[in-house]
Amino acid sequence: MEVCIIGGGLSSVSAAKVCKDHGLTPFILNKSSALGGVWKGHSGEVGVWNSLKRLNEKHMSAFSDYLWNLNDPDRPTPIQLLNYMNGYIEKHNLSQYYHNSCEVTHVEKFEENYKVTWIENEILHEKVFKYVIIATGRFSKVINPFHNPEKFQGQIYHGINYRDPSVFKDKKVVIIGLSMTASELALDALGLAQSVAQVFKKPYICMKRRIQGVPVDMMMFRTQIIDFPGPALNNLVSNAIFSNTFLQTVGKPGIFHPDWHIDESLLGNQMISAKVADDEYYEAVTERKITQIKGQAVDVYEYGVILSDGRQIEADIIALGTGFQPDYSFLSDEIKSIIQYDYNDRLNTTILCRSILYPDLPRLCFVGNFSSPAPGHIELQAEIGVNLC
Repeated sequence: MEVCIIGGGLSSVSAAKVCKDHGLTPFILNKSSALGGVWKGHSGEVGVWNSLKRLNEKHMSAFSDYLWNLNDPDRPTPIQLLNYMNGYIEKHNLSQYYHNSCEVTHVEKFEENYKVTWIENEILHEKVFKYVIIATGRFSKVINPFHNPEKFQGQIYHGINYRDPSVFKDKKVVIIGLSMTASELALDALGLAQSVAQVFKKPYICMKRRIQGVPVDMMMFRTQIIDFPGPALNNLVSNAIFSNTFLQTVGKPGIFHPDWHIDESLLGNQMISAKVADDEYYEAVTERKITQIKGQAVDVYEYGVILSDGRQIEADIIALGTGFQPDYSFLSDEIKSIIQYDYNDRLNTTILCRSILYPDLPRLCFVGNFSSPAPGHIELQAEIGVNLC
């Protein structure tokens, strides 16, 4: 029995392996010309750059039946992760199931099954499947806060077109956001740019790569955190408990910059985010080598960024660290309605059971729709989806 899997990254690899284990035949439609999803970093596609440092330590993001080489660094580069993924594909002989350069344009209910439409080499194809797994992940679309980006006379970089820090040389660089990605971009620009400024709407809890000698992603699963019976969807109460635990563990971000101060009265009244960055980044902020500007970027003008309060920040280059979101625009209106798809909702784009299933869509599931630093979460989603579909 064939299972249509849409996607070409880690989620599709896990889904294909689980399908094969259960005697099913994967039929994988990959939009790109090569495997690897965002990790291959092809120009013109949403992806990463090779200097990007991953949040997860390698063993926390390993396949359960394929260990990392001990000689690889604890935090592998994207190229090393891609090589690891390709080794897993080769081990389980999964490449035979991939159909590359196949862009899915439509998925719809068809009698008791699903009809999938895709384009390959400018030719339209259609095929009916009993089972469909959507494994396109959460990093399909760059979140762009600007309504009229074409007004800016400089260059705007983001996850589609940024690959090399040399573009920052001798430029006035403005980074939008305070996320992990934004911090990586700021650090990339620091040694080359004329100036680096970072615009942020609200401060984050700031964590270093290692806390008390322990990798930060392992610290996230300490007993006092995972024993808390939190809700399926994060809310103000659960966010306050986690935020308070992290603040007690890592300290208050105001030690790095006064504008990063988090008032304890906000806990339980406002969602607090956290980020991980290198020691060098925090040192640069403390030494004011990376200028911090508190405000919300809403648009651009010819020579820079416009904030919500009317301030204008001059820039030669704008780099977006505003995050990504899933893109399920290829689903039919009927399916979108069932899963309550909201393109503009960054956190809960869909309403699904554990972000995997919906009862009114039998034999269709999502893998990678939920992102977590927890080890094995993608494999677990694939196992749940395949077994319950």
